[in-house]
Amino acid sequence: MNQFLAAYLDGALDARTRAAFEAHLQSCADCQAYLDQYRKTIELTRQAAEVPEPPQELIEQTLAFLRERLSQK
Repeated sequence: MNQFLAAYLDGALDARTRAAFEAHLQSCADCQAYLDQYRKTIELTRQAAEVPEPPQELIEQTLAFLRERLSQK
């Protein structure tokens, strides 16, 4: 299913298949919702890829803090 949706969103479907799918979308709320969620997932994945990795020092300090807190319990 996801390969089909990817092809649809990329404009890679032939005209007949695309038209049939779009006609189906007009009457199928479940598929509309699934396609909408699929689009949102793609967008969130793109946004997540743009988030820079935190500095190594911050990672090390956070891990040290957590280790200390866990050893106190």
